Amino acid sequence: MNGDGKKDILATTNGSNGKGAVFAFELVGKYEDGPSAWKKYVISSGYTPTNTWAPGAGAPGSAFAFHPSTKHDSNAKPYIIVSADDGGLVDLLTPNTNESNDWSYAK
Repeated sequence: MNGDGKKDILATTNGSNGKGAVFAFELVGKYEDGPSAWKKYVISSGYTPTNTWAPGAGAPGSAFAFHPSTKHDSNAKPYIIVSADDGGLVDLLTPNTNESNDWSYAK
């Protein structure tokens, strides 16, 4: 996710309270160390469903990382497409920089 050549995890949390978000998790220790081995980054937040009254309503849905070209630099950060699920939209998140220590994305 951050272009350093190591595998990271892309995840979302789905909620109806406007706190739905997209996260990246970076392995910074040993996998066997459990949760303390991972660092969490908030990529995008504030997702909320358009109708919070509906049972089970929540946002966002799935997030998918991709490179916009088949001829991409192997160190380039991916773009992320996010289904807002019950939020009624789709977001395209683009990296602000290709610096590996900058986890910020723009909607």
